[in-house]
Amino acid sequence: MGTSIRKAKTNRLDLPKSVRRVKKKIGDVVEVPTSKGFAYVQYTHEHTGPGTKWGSVIRVLNGFYKVRPDLKEIKRIVNSQHRFTTFCQVHYALNLGDWERIGNFPFPKFAQEFPVFKSMKYLFKRPNPEEADWYLWDGEKEWKVGKLSLEEQMKYPKMGSYNDTGLIQAIETGMSGDLKLF
Repeated sequence: MGTSIRKAKTNRLDLPKSVRRVKKKIGDVVEVPTSKGFAYVQYTHEHTGPGTKWGSVIRVLNGFYKVRPDLKEIKRIVNSQHRFTTFCQVHYALNLGDWERIGNFPFPKFAQEFPVFKSMKYLFKRPNPEEADWYLWDGEKEWKVGKLSLEEQMKYPKMGSYNDTGLIQAIETGMSGDLKLF
């Protein structure tokens, strides 16, 4: 009976070198390789309740870059309007080593409040976005707003969460299924 519980636990040194433990911090800017070049996202909020815990909110920053911009350019990108906002467990891809955290930056005033997300409810066939009944959600409560014009729809990010592959596709195409993200 010489095996103790301590010895039975996995030692962090036994993990493959590609698996890391990156501690996330609001303001992290992450480099995401895409087929169009490097894209950048910023971790802005963490949704922990009530109800479903959606996790990490990110803003997808503007542009694709052949090489990593210098610090001055990164700050300019961070302080500019972003392409879209969504939920994504960015730090999962960081821990695998697929993406890289390049720094932590304060984000501009317009991105500091928790975003209001849009969603539509349907059972089988998704309705045309202009004919659908839309709901808004602010991280705590949801309310029905009814029909939204395409212009009004563009004011709110789409409710949903991406994995790393889905986020790359959304960044490259600007689409989530057949819905424009920006």
